[in-house]
Amino acid sequence: MKKIISISLLLIGSFLIAQTKQYMSYDWEKSPTPTKQVEKYKSFDYYVVKDKHILEYAYDSNNELSLFDTKHVITHINNDKGVETKNKMYISTGRIIEMIDLRARCITSSGKIINLDKSNLKEVENLENQGPFTIFAYDGVEPNCDIEIIYTSKKYVNVYGSYNLQYNYPQQNVEIDFITPKNLVFEIRSYNGLSEFKSDTTNSKKNHLFAKEKEIEDFEAEKYSADDANEKRFDYHLRYNTEKSKAKLYTWNTIGDDLLKSYRCDEKDDIKAITKIIEKSGALKKTTDYDKLSEFETYFKKNITFSDDAPKDLTIEKAINKKIINNYLLNKVFYEASKQLEIKCELVFTNNRFKSEFDPTFEGYHNIQEILIFYPSINKYLAPANYFSRLGFPPAAFTKNKGLFIKETEVAGVVAAISKIKTIGSTDNTLSQSIINAKISFTGEDLLPVANINHQYTGYSGYSIHPIFYLYTAEQKKENIEEILKSTGNQTIVKSEKVENIEPENIFKKPLIISGEIELPQLMEKAGNKYLFKLGLIIGPQAELYQEKARKTDIAVEYSHGFLRNLEIEIPSGYKISNLKDINFNVILNESGKEVSYFKSSYKQEGSKIIIFVDEEYINLQYPKEKYEEFKAVINAAADFNKVTLVLEKI
Repeated sequence: MKKIISISLLLIGSFLIAQTKQYMSYDWEKSPTPTKQVEKYKSFDYYVVKDKHILEYAYDSNNELSLFDTKHVITHINNDKGVETKNKMYISTGRIIEMIDLRARCITSSGKIINLDKSNLKEVENLENQGPFTIFAYDGVEPNCDIEIIYTSKKYVNVYGSYNLQYNYPQQNVEIDFITPKNLVFEIRSYNGLSEFKSDTTNSKKNHLFAKEKEIEDFEAEKYSADDANEKRFDYHLRYNTEKSKAKLYTWNTIGDDLLKSYRCDEKDDIKAITKIIEKSGALKKTTDYDKLSEFETYFKKNITFSDDAPKDLTIEKAINKKIINNYLLNKVFYEASKQLEIKCELVFTNNRFKSEFDPTFEGYHNIQEILIFYPSINKYLAPANYFSRLGFPPAAFTKNKGLFIKETEVAGVVAAISKIKTIGSTDNTLSQSIINAKISFTGEDLLPVANINHQYTGYSGYSIHPIFYLYTAEQKKENIEEILKSTGNQTIVKSEKVENIEPENIFKKPLIISGEIELPQLMEKAGNKYLFKLGLIIGPQAELYQEKARKTDIAVEYSHGFLRNLEIEIPSGYKISNLKDINFNVILNESGKEVSYFKSSYKQEGSKIIIFVDEEYINLQYPKEKYEEFKAVINAAADFNKVTLVLEKI
């Protein structure tokens, strides 16, 4: 998403230039001694003894604002694995203008100090496609030693951002100093239990906000959790430049105005190019808002390549002609196309709720990392820049989250934005189903199971495969079909196979259907004069959910969804099934008197046929951690059904 930040808001007169910066007076200990291992951290490969971070915004001699970023970290190494992991240091230098100071050393367990030989520094232009890095190896690293680094870099300015302060290892003595010139007033917000920032009232020449944590425990990822969003962090944003104005900077209203200007299409050639591609798409032949939008989206995503590597000087007209376009222009195209199709819409800016929850009380660009378009007439969202997404199915991580909704209006001939914070709706569980229909019979003396089976994927259940299946080669299609048909086990023998509804116009409108005839020798065992049919494996392997430690975070599900299994078994002549009641499951999670998640299975017998119905649903996207045991019971019920084995006995 393109951000609009005016650097002119940061410029002032020269009276603040050349103030002493805090990093100049900060240093590490001249004669350090190795730290003693903390007993409760012995199980970790390493842990942080000290983490000091100074973020200082200051004007240079050219009256330009820069960020002087100082990091000082001492890490204690517990064992050989810690040595292997922390022996090398990687510093990202993509935003660095100048590395002002870089020192590192190892303090061995015996107290010997081994300083970094700067001739060993290595500059890498593009490390594994992650941009430029400075790399070096510590000398003398061993168990029970400390490694220490202190460096200051001059960076390009960001007037908003977020810092994560919790990782998969514990930290002691964490301190953050956030320093700005007196005229630049920032707001900082702490999340997930991080200490609130306080103001240093003794400093009359600068704004100095600081926070301290004696200890930050390690963050342990939990299944079905919005892990990143639960980590301790702080967000910051520029609020005032008192030399320019007393007005608050970056309110939702001003942000909305700027974003609307950025995403409106005003160039005549670009508007004409969009008009032409609308005509080619066939959208004008449709009558409903849904059909018009869907027709245009299908055509555009089929015929134009999405790439952020597209030339930076592309206009919309050039992009359409060259059939390659970047994310920013994509959003502009779809917004303009919606207006030309005379469909009322609103731009929606939000973030990924699994990375950070949108905070409507903390205004700023840090909250708006993703863009959708909302259509009130059909109550659906569209994600232009996400190829896998289709109308009505935006990336699920953006739903059930707050967002900035921007509605374009015109007052006295002047275009303006009406900005409101609203909740982005999510889809119903019935729209995203994984369905298995199977008719199972038994052949031969050994009662070999044979099934006519079809797998159906609707909505988000087919999100990762349905939009791209038509692009596969014949070989790739066959591999994917057989992988699904063999979900019952690698010993499955595929006798025939078929795939339906892979055409672009059917994506998320009709289910992706993969069907075939399969033999399942691994599902039958003989035990004396009985046969044991492993019915539960027909639904494919199911994960079990176990957690020995107390649950720390609430439960988060990506999208509302379900699993339906309709199984029909033909009992072979001369046999009966003696334990049909083992099929029955009824595990339910209730909230406020409503079933919000469950696993249910039942059967009925019609002559020699056993008809089995299995329904597993996850209706809510969020569950309080107090409901974890009930949620776990639903998940594990599916795994328990995997173990259901029917006993066939001769009559």
